[in-house]
Amino acid sequence: MKRFVAICLSVALALGCCGLCAGCIPRKQILKVYNWENYLDEDLIPEFETWYEELTGDPIKVEYTTFDVNETMYPRISEAHVDYDVICPSDYMAYKMKSEGLLQPIDKEAVLLAMNEDDNHAGFEDFNAFTFTEPDHETEDMYTVGYMWGTVGLLYNNQKVSEEEVKSWDILFDNAATANDMHGKVYMKDSVRESVSTAALYRNRESLRQKLGQPDHSAAVKEIINFRNGDTNELLADYRNLLVKQQKDGLLKGYENDLGKQEFISGTESVYLGVAWSGDAVWSMFDQKDDEIVGVNSFLSFYVPDDGSNIWFDNWAVPKFANNAYAANLFIGYMSRTSCALRNAEFIGYTPAVVSAFDEYRESLDEDEDLLFDQDGDGEIDEAEQRYKDMLLDALFPSDETQARCAAYVDLGPELTEALDILWRGIK
Repeated sequence: MKRFVAICLSVALALGCCGLCAGCIPRKQILKVYNWENYLDEDLIPEFETWYEELTGDPIKVEYTTFDVNETMYPRISEAHVDYDVICPSDYMAYKMKSEGLLQPIDKEAVLLAMNEDDNHAGFEDFNAFTFTEPDHETEDMYTVGYMWGTVGLLYNNQKVSEEEVKSWDILFDNAATANDMHGKVYMKDSVRESVSTAALYRNRESLRQKLGQPDHSAAVKEIINFRNGDTNELLADYRNLLVKQQKDGLLKGYENDLGKQEFISGTESVYLGVAWSGDAVWSMFDQKDDEIVGVNSFLSFYVPDDGSNIWFDNWAVPKFANNAYAANLFIGYMSRTSCALRNAEFIGYTPAVVSAFDEYRESLDEDEDLLFDQDGDGEIDEAEQRYKDMLLDALFPSDETQARCAAYVDLGPELTEALDILWRGIK
């Protein structure tokens, strides 16, 4: 009997001490951050923990986990009620979550407290204005703080695919526009909004091309990528058929969200072209050694098709079920410092919403003191190298011309979102 009790006691002690010793660390000393994969310089996490303890006198431990797409993150909050303290939804998902009461207002004082220790920062005025969800007009509450932004386009091996071929989404769907040796070497995004919207842009390419350079181009793109340009059921059925045909025609290598980057930079014959978020394209085009940029992979290029595309904004937010909102807002402010925003941007390849970091990053690449774009090593940037530099910088810092042919996703509402999810499950 004593042996049985001892065994039970041992098991109880083991169970009590496993799982990060959940009973040993008070919840207020844990900060749960739920972010996109490969979307933060994680060396900043222990630096934040040290700064937080110096500021408050209390220790903090960041539990950092990741997701692949907004649609993976959303049910973790809306259905499972997981007590994440910080999340990073994209624009349309942030609007959806705000409208459903799933976000807490931002604690502006806490965010500014953390931001203002950076002398280069001008507070909330130092953000790209488009990276916020609109404040509540009655309370002036903010619900998001901008993190990164960019576009959706085509990353391609320029030794196998020409720039002329990627100026339209034709190349993803039209056998006549796609060389035979492209079959099985094309990646689509493993994301319902990106993939279905790409099909929508292809279907409406003729009318969109007529609007290129016109002031209403972006508005037309917005209607199309948010499925507002006709009967919704008919539109989705058509786009589903296009995506199914794409598979049957043998164009696809598959769907991916992150792993494709490594395949592209390897320069293998297995992949020539893929739908890409601009930051992933930039990360791929930069040649990196030990997390330091040392040059460029000049065989890779990026282009936002002339037909039109998506411009997106990712935002920090504090979800409804957060248990450590004050620390969450300090974390958001800390990551919004010019220095931290710049480090994150350089590490992940994306475009910072913090304008001071954006300007500093742009200036450093424009000056190119390290001659990253000097591909032949002669100490000078020749005409071809300058063209490549201009292309890469437009991917990272989209020009007014590029932005003018892009539009943002919006929350589609529950019925259309469900219809889109059903469509996607049938394709996948």
